[in-house]
Formats: sequence, structure tokens, C-alpha cells
Amino acid sequence: MVQKTSDKLPDELIKGKVILIVDDEPDLRELLRFEFEMFDCVCIEAENGLKAFDIIKANNPAVDIVISDVRMPKGDGVGLLENIRKMYTDKPAVFFVTGFADITKEEAYAKGVNGMFGKPYNIDFIVEEVKRSQLPGEKKWRRSERLAVRFVGEFQSSECKMIEGNVLNIGRGGMFLYMTQNFPKMGDILGFNLFIDKENNKSLQGTGVVRWVRDVKENGLEPGIGIEFKELSDESLELVNETLTKTKNKSFIPNK
Repeated sequence: MVQKTSDKLPDELIKGKVILIVDDEPDLRELLRFEFEMFDCVCIEAENGLKAFDIIKANNPAVDIVISDVRMPKGDGVGLLENIRKMYTDKPAVFFVTGFADITKEEAYAKGVNGMFGKPYNIDFIVEEVKRSQLPGEKKWRRSERLAVRFVGEFQSSECKMIEGNVLNIGRGGMFLYMTQNFPKMGDILGFNLFIDKENNKSLQGTGVVRWVRDVKENGLEPGIGIEFKELSDESLELVNETLTKTKNKSFIPNK
């Protein structure tokens, strides 16, 4: 879902941020470095995951954002992500840029990646998503008046399908919704009003984008969809933060 120009986030969100760019191709590292240095970011480069993780461990300066290729010799992006999340639950924000299918979106989000981008680069979209990752949770998902349209179990799509599902897990940036029929498509926008705790009348209300779909049970994992939060009501924001404080979930979008 590409944002409109009018929806661009403030450049100040990434001004002065330390960005680690990891790719075995110098030209691609240079392209990203050139772009982010225009926003006054501090860019550090590494040609593989092992060197990148050494930089993370050194923590001088502390890295705010990692943008990494997936397939690299001497330490791939997946191993880098796993090592980072063993040390830190939610920081730095990690993004994958890849032209290969070494890892599915479902697996990547479950391991804790904040976003995935394909090659060739859509640099404007990458910049906006990196900016979004630097918003605090209460601003990242705060419902605006402009988008305060609530759908109960409907997709905001041309078909407006009715769905039924149960929230099985909540992550740092989204949730796993168990469902068995009427599956949406990746990229569909979903408005939801889902009861999490009926006894205490707690519900999860807002909008999200479908990042992956698993329409059959696979490898012991139940069918369902991964939804990235886009907007949450005030009450839902409190519920998500409360849940994450208890669970310390490292997944951005859980897959089970």
C-alpha cells in the first residue's frame, strides 16, 4: 500500500538517525546511503550479516534502523535478524530488501522484521516506511478523523467480504488472525472490531493491511492471516501495549 504524497510523514522522524545498510553489492549500498543522507541520517555500511552484527554489538553509535539484503555470503539477512532479536525485542527496526524468495513474508514478520521490500527499489516507499518505524506506538497507530471509518468484520475492498476469525497472537506491529474461510488477499485493508476479552468487554478496533495469507494448515501451523496494524482506537492501543508488556513478543506479525 503506497502512501499518497500528501500523506508523507515528517522528515524530522529520521533526521540524525543511524542507519546500517547491509548488502554485498556496493552500488546498492551507495544508492540507499545517498538517499538517506539527504535526510541528514548517519549511514553505516556492511557487506554481510556478520560484519553488520559486529557493528550492532559494538553499539557505538547505537543503530536505529537496519536495511538489509537477504541473500549474502558470510552472513545472510535472516541470520542477522535472528541475532538482533536475540539481543533486542523491538530496536533497531529491521527491513529486508530482496529480489529472492529465500524467506516468505510470513516467516520474516514472525522473526521480527519490520517490513520487506522487493527489488528493484521503490525508494520513496522505503523512506516512508522507515519513517513510520520511528513513530512511537501511540502516534504510529493513532486513528485519525480522516480514516475513522469502522467496519465490523468487513474488508474495505471491492468485494467487502464478511469474515470470521479469532485473534491468536499479537506482535509488535500486528496480529495473527485464525480463520478457515473467506480469506482476503494480500494487501487488502481490513477494518476490525474483535472481542479479545468478552468478560471485561475488551475489544480490538481499528484498521490493518493483510501482509500474508495461509489458507490451509501447514507444518502444524493453523490457517489464518497476518495483519499489520495501521490504525487503532485509543482503547485498543492501550490493550496492545499492555499485551506486549506482558508477552515481550519479538515478532512484528506473529504466524501462530
